[in-house]
Amino acid sequence: METLRFCFDSLYKVIKKLFIAIITITVIILYMPLVSFFYIVRQTVAVLGRFFLGLKIVPLFDTVLASEDVYCTKALTLSVTLVVNVPVIDKQGIEQMVQENLLEKQDNDGNLQLPELKCALRSFMGYLFWKPVDNFSLADHVFLYEDTRLPMPDWSDPDALRKLASQTLRYRCWKKGSPLWEIILLNNVPVSHLPNNTSNGSLLIWISTAISSRADGRLWHIQGFNAIIYDRKYDRVKESVVPTTVSACDGKMTWAKIQAMLGAPFRLAELCLPLINCPLKLAPIFEGDGNKILAFGTTTFPLTELKAIRMKYDVDLTSVLVTVISGGIRRFLTKYEQEGPNKLSIMCPMPMPGHPDKLSNYVGGGIFPIPFREPNNIKRLRKTATVCQSFRDPSILPQLI
Repeated sequence: METLRFCFDSLYKVIKKLFIAIITITVIILYMPLVSFFYIVRQTVAVLGRFFLGLKIVPLFDTVLASEDVYCTKALTLSVTLVVNVPVIDKQGIEQMVQENLLEKQDNDGNLQLPELKCALRSFMGYLFWKPVDNFSLADHVFLYEDTRLPMPDWSDPDALRKLASQTLRYRCWKKGSPLWEIILLNNVPVSHLPNNTSNGSLLIWISTAISSRADGRLWHIQGFNAIIYDRKYDRVKESVVPTTVSACDGKMTWAKIQAMLGAPFRLAELCLPLINCPLKLAPIFEGDGNKILAFGTTTFPLTELKAIRMKYDVDLTSVLVTVISGGIRRFLTKYEQEGPNKLSIMCPMPMPGHPDKLSNYVGGGIFPIPFREPNNIKRLRKTATVCQSFRDPSILPQLI
């Protein structure tokens, strides 16, 4: 038995080293030359655009989801709707908050935090550049729904809100030479179409093309914009939650980043290999249509107890939550005399490397291979914390360009 186990361990180590070698060779031979070539091309175009047009190129990670023509219906458009618990929204009040909290918000050096909100897009040599609008008017970006020339919702239809969102995204095209965002206010929405415990209210709809939904830590996510606009306690954004211009994707290639990129395959393989034999879901416990309730919630959350556990064992809160979830699943299976897998994969949202903790809306996903059959809760917690520390290591996801 020991001999067989030794053979399997040796085979696993060989496969692990072979896997790492293949990834490393692929990165060095294929990925690095391609990245270097297009990085040089992009930087060359950026310099030419700055010299001939006087414009700033759109950062690389801002254009990931952009279509070829962002001024057509094929452009990827995002929409977030907020319910306002008043029958009629004060349009002038919204305009004032947008002006003060977004358009005029400055950093410590007196520079605008969000200059792109007053910029349109200009194409040059196949790349997009931010072009300031000559005559920017806030009234062209904050207006009432009836001024959109879209059909008014039929509130007798229980599916009215879904149709409203669909037609808003489908038919609202951006005007060339204008910024790619707008706020639409819809007043007097019947209570039957609003969440529970609300009276007749209104809707605030923020629409934005994906090009202006930044991914480099400098701008808020689209929901962050709405929180600032809608909630008056954010009239003056605290400095502690203002994104800085120091970005993980700062457009520079350094020797440290090259080293991190070359070492990333080794670190990724170290994390991914344990997932090979780790199932992503459990087999069904009950026969039937699967509509049985498998968990229940409580009105109170033991946050104090969880924090005490975190402090006692010197681990992060994410690891505690993942361990609690795995323990609950384990007890549930034991209750119904089901034998769980050796390892269970649990995916948990985590802050992205390189972003301040205050920007909690920037998240990635970490897959935790939990030693499911380990009866000792503390051992499961420590193993989970070890994986979590690896995920939070910036060298795992190299900060490239």
